[in-house]
Amino acid sequence: MALSLLLEDEDEPDDFPRTPIKIFQLLGDYAKQGRTVTAGEATKLGTTGLFGFRVLFYLPAIQ
Repeated sequence: MALSLLLEDEDEPDDFPRTPIKIFQLLGDYAKQGRTVTAGEATKLGTTGLFGFRVLFYLPAIQ
């Protein structure tokens, strides 16, 4: 997986969205537990969700 965040020149270095980082932490925790995810599967994210969504779906990468 890869993540790229683009910042404007006037943005502060610490002023970036934290939510995408939480996705990587979630998947990292899965890996530490020996859990895997497969394309077509989904993870429920609880009542607060992520970006307003309560489910994270796994899709194959665009070739």
